[in-house]
Amino acid sequence: MAPPSKEGERAARAGVPLHYPERVFPAFSIGSSAFVATLLVLWRRTAQSHYHRLARFWTKIFAVSFAMGVVSGIPLSYEFGTNWARFSLAAGNVIGPLVG
Repeated sequence: MAPPSKEGERAARAGVPLHYPERVFPAFSIGSSAFVATLLVLWRRTAQSHYHRLARFWTKIFAVSFAMGVVSGIPLSYEFGTNWARFSLAAGNVIGPLVG
C-alpha cells in the first residue's frame, strides 16, 4: 500500500474548515434565541423600548444564523450515507431520526 500523497493530505485538511459551520450555527442559534427571549421578557416587564429594539435587531441575526445552520446541516445527512455507509447501516435506525 502506497503512503498518502502530499496533495491528498492537503486536500483532506482543506476540507476540515468546511465542517465547522454545521457545529457553530446551531449553537449560536440556541444561544441567540434564549437571548432574544430574555430581551422580550425584559421589554414586557419594564416597557422600555430599547429592549424591544434590541430584540428586533437580534431576531434578524438569529434568522440568518438559523437559516445558515439549516443550509450547512442538510449536507451532513448525506455525508453520513456516503462517507460512512457501513456505520449508517448499523446505526441508521437510531441516528436517522435525530439527523432528520
